[in-house]
Amino acid sequence: SSLAAGADINAGVRRRFSEAFPRCKVYDSVDAMCADDTLDAIWISTPSRLHADHAVLAASRKKHVIISKPMATTLADAE
Repeated sequence: SSLAAGADINAGVRRRFSEAFPRCKVYDSVDAMCADDTLDAIWISTPSRLHADHAVLAASRKKHVIISKPMATTLADAE
């Protein structure tokens, strides 16, 4: 497996990502990246408060999910 894509809402971050990884796809949202049927897995390393929402989104799109700690910021979100 290898890095295939990245997503960020910040255009500057997307530009730097494209420069560093020119063969990778770049998306302006996690939703757009998760909609790509060619991607099998999503590594979530967004701010902690977004982890649960992004994990649920990726899983709902049938992606394998790897997530940075913490999985969620509340027990309710973790459930």
